[in-house]
Amino acid sequence: MDILQAAQNVQKATNEMCLRCHTSAGGAPNHKHGVTPTKDSDVHMAKGMECTACHTVKAHKIAGGADVKAHDLPDVEVSCANCHTGAPHKGSQQALLNKHGNRIACQTCHIPAIARDPKMPTITERDWTKPVLNSASGFFGPTGSLYDPTNKVANNVMPEYRWWNRMMLVPPEPVGSKNDPKAKIFPWNKVTYTVIGDAATDKVIFIKSGVYAVTGDVAAAAKKGAEDAKQNYSGQWKGLKETMFFSLNHQVAGKSEALKCMDCHGAKGRMDWKALGYEGDPMKKK
Repeated sequence: MDILQAAQNVQKATNEMCLRCHTSAGGAPNHKHGVTPTKDSDVHMAKGMECTACHTVKAHKIAGGADVKAHDLPDVEVSCANCHTGAPHKGSQQALLNKHGNRIACQTCHIPAIARDPKMPTITERDWTKPVLNSASGFFGPTGSLYDPTNKVANNVMPEYRWWNRMMLVPPEPVGSKNDPKAKIFPWNKVTYTVIGDAATDKVIFIKSGVYAVTGDVAAAAKKGAEDAKQNYSGQWKGLKETMFFSLNHQVAGKSEALKCMDCHGAKGRMDWKALGYEGDPMKKK
């Protein structure tokens, strides 16, 4: 298809169009954030909503793009409250639940697990020091590579909970605390990576992905990557551990599947209160 044909075939974006790329971000379906929305796992998809209902489009830019900054609309907020208001709960517990919303993100209760669709597991660990052949016959696999890093995958993974004020560290990790008035507790997909580093300095080396994918030769990929990036490199590599935190905004569960009070405040609740800055469960009287 040439440019003229492409222009003549422009149409309104559909979920299928968006998910052609976003489904496989991270190397395979659902491998990055772990919450690729499907009709079986996301209440909004199940109702027939389009991605653009929340991710507003204006002049070929899309609100809430996050990973593609050049095409984002930073002044347009993508928020649950755009449709559900800031006090969405009804019934006998509405006052308590709506008060929780002041410091707890909607996603925290309404995305109870990562990779809820059994057909789409997510990565929990990725090891670049151990390349694996995609196929015994040597054909290129679904990622377009002969060799991929070793991945450990899982379904129904419990999120990690962190305060977040919308700022991030590098490698990606949320910034915030209970004393930060701009922060709320959000759910996160925490993934452990073993990356390639310089054995002499313990600094990460930018490997040449094409060399790695075609040959599976870690040493050659590190050498070429360091050369292209003009990095100082001793020529000897080692594995280095890194963690990355990915946001969770999709695979929103229906109301009946959302977290209940005892999921967090029970004896075996999922919240690590001390890690969040509390001496114990803040809802329990001392």
